[in-house]
Amino acid sequence: VTGIEALQDTSTSSIFGNNNISQPQVAVTLAVPLFQGFKEVSVLKSSKSDRELYRLGRKEAERVLFAEVAQAFYLTRKIEQDIARTAQMIGVYRERLGELRRRVKLGKSRPVEESSQHTELAMLTAELERLRGERVVAYEMMSFLTGLSPHPQLADRRWNIKTPGDVEGYVALAEQRTDVAIKEKEVELAVGKKGVARSEFLPHLSLQGDYYPYRSGYLKGIDWDAAFTLNVPIFDLQSVGSLREADARVKQAKLRLEGRKRSTETEVRGNFASHL
Repeated sequence: VTGIEALQDTSTSSIFGNNNISQPQVAVTLAVPLFQGFKEVSVLKSSKSDRELYRLGRKEAERVLFAEVAQAFYLTRKIEQDIARTAQMIGVYRERLGELRRRVKLGKSRPVEESSQHTELAMLTAELERLRGERVVAYEMMSFLTGLSPHPQLADRRWNIKTPGDVEGYVALAEQRTDVAIKEKEVELAVGKKGVARSEFLPHLSLQGDYYPYRSGYLKGIDWDAAFTLNVPIFDLQSVGSLREADARVKQAKLRLEGRKRSTETEVRGNFASHL
C-alpha cells in the first residue's frame, strides 16, 4: 500500500498568479515476476541438492563414527589379548626362575643365567604395566566414542567372517559410499549455482498492477492500471565474473569427485589385499 502526495507548481504558466496543485492518492500495488531466466528452477534444484547434501553429511558422520568405534574395539581387544599373553609368559618365566635358583644351589647352572632370567622377567613386568596403561587409554576412547562411562567390559565374541569375493565387486560397491555421494551432490549444487548465474544473461519479464482506492484531480475515476516490464541485459561485467566463478566451481567439484573415487578405489584394494 502506497500513499502519495504530489505537488505541482504552475506559477509560470497560470494567468491567475501563483498556484500549487495538490494531487493526493492511495495505491495498492501488486508486482509479479513472470520470467526471470529460469532462475527459480535453478534455485529450487540447488535447494533440493543442498538438503540432500545435509542428509548425506549426517550419514557420512555415522559411517565414520562406526569405523572409529570398530577400530577402537579391535584395538582394545588386541591390547587385552596382549595383556593375557604377557601375564602368561610372566608366570612361565617365574617358574623357570625358581627352577634356575634350585639348579644354581646344586651347582648345575651359573648365577649369570639366574641374573639373565631376572632381567627378562623385569622387562616382561614393565611391558605388562605398559599394556595396562594402554588398555586404560583404549577404554577411555571407547567411552568417548560410545558415550558409555564407565565403558563395560568388552565381550569376546567370535564372528563368522565370510571368505571375500572378487575385489572388483567391492570396488563397484564403494561408489555407493556416502563420501562419494556427497561429492556427487556437490557437483549438482555447483551446476545449479551456475544456472542461477547464467539466468542473469536472459531477459526478465514482470507484471505490476496498481489499484487506487482514493485519487483526486484529473486522475480521479481511474481506479487501476497495469504495466508489463521487460528487462534485457546487454552487458554486465559483474554477471560475466559471477558466471566464470560458477563455472570454475563446477570444474573444481568434478575434480574433487574424481579424486574421491580414485582414493576410495585405492583404499578398497589396499584393505582387500591386507585381509587376504
